[in-house]
Amino acid sequence: MDLPDKIKYLRVEILHLKKTEFAKKLHVSRLTIHNWEQGITTPTPENIKVICTCCYVTPDFLINPDVEYELNPFGLDNEGYELLKSLIKYFEKSNEVSK
Repeated sequence: MDLPDKIKYLRVEILHLKKTEFAKKLHVSRLTIHNWEQGITTPTPENIKVICTCCYVTPDFLINPDVEYELNPFGLDNEGYELLKSLIKYFEKSNEVSK
């Protein structure tokens, strides 16, 4: 998946936001979001950092087309981090049972 597809994926599938809502969250215009998703323009390094922070993903995920979606727990409080760990353990156990 390339950068434009990843941005759209994060906006639509992960955050469930319209372009206008996503733009407000990132402090850019709706047209900017449209241009990124269409590959017309590319986010600046600062925009990349903001996208990663808002979406809890690593910059490597956005920049490298071969890196698959992964959460970055940076910015989560202790309760959120513990919840994330519990979910991971649950899905690891579920995968072991189904094998």
